[in-house]
Amino acid sequence: MTNLDIVVRSVEPEDFQAFHDIHSQPKVIWGTAQPPYSTAAKWREKLLALPESFHGFVAEIDGRVVGSASVTVESSSMRRKHAGTIGMAVHDDFQGLGVGRALMSSCMQLADD
Repeated sequence: MTNLDIVVRSVEPEDFQAFHDIHSQPKVIWGTAQPPYSTAAKWREKLLALPESFHGFVAEIDGRVVGSASVTVESSSMRRKHAGTIGMAVHDDFQGLGVGRALMSSCMQLADD
C-alpha cells in the first residue's frame, strides 16, 4: 500500500460531477443494483435532495474526490432508529489504496457517536 494523504469530508452538492465519474466506472457498477450511467444532472438532483437521515462522506486525494460512502439511518419507525445502511464506492483507479478503509472508518465513527 502506498502512503497517500486521504482526506475524508462531508458530501456537498458540488460533488455531483465526481459522483458521476465514480459511478460510471466499470468496477464500481459491476454487480450492483445501482442504475448504470446516470447523468451528472441526475447526481446533482440527488445530492440537492438528500434526506435528513443520510450522512455522506467523500474521500479526496490531492483535492480530487475519489470515493464516497454513506450511512442512512432507518427512519420509518422509532423501533428501527438504531439500524441503518452503509453504501460505498471507490473510483476504479484508486481501489486498493486505503480509500475504502478511510471512508469506512468515518462511517463507523459516525455510527459509534
